[in-house]
Amino acid sequence: MEAVRSYIRDLMLRAKRGEGVWARAKRTVSAQNSYDEARSRIEQEKAERAQWSEARVRASALVASAPFSWSMSILVLLNLVFVIIEVNHGAKDMDVPDWFAAANLGILAFYMIELCIKIFAFRGQFFADPFGVLDFCVVAVDVIVSIIIIVMPVSLLPLVLARIARILKVTRALRMLSVFP
Repeated sequence: MEAVRSYIRDLMLRAKRGEGVWARAKRTVSAQNSYDEARSRIEQEKAERAQWSEARVRASALVASAPFSWSMSILVLLNLVFVIIEVNHGAKDMDVPDWFAAANLGILAFYMIELCIKIFAFRGQFFADPFGVLDFCVVAVDVIVSIIIIVMPVSLLPLVLARIARILKVTRALRMLSVFP
């Protein structure tokens, strides 16, 4: 008789805490609904991708591949090293080597190519991703600052623009580091 009372007391405690059969059933239904919604989204994406051109499929496969991701990550880290060297030279009032500008423009060209491929492959979905918007803003500002540096003499260029460009490059590097836990 004591075992029955203990079992009933345990059931009542679970019911008070919301751990009863109905709460578990609700969680199960909620999980099933989430699964069904995710499966529906996946099926919808598959149907959309079936209508993509061959070039778009290849572009999305390229940017989603591990070698491409690793290559871009290495490029971002190389760019970060360049920014650190550039800042150190500036702090010591030393001139940056001439090849530095060409290397920075080359890296920027790779960033622009990556951005164009991603926009071509993912179109509107690219801008739905916050990291996609961040990449676009960083590259756009870097392009604008690079054009200003090329057009205007360095003595007329506000130091603030150069610092903004450096900060944005570091931001891109930090974003890449957040991708790798």
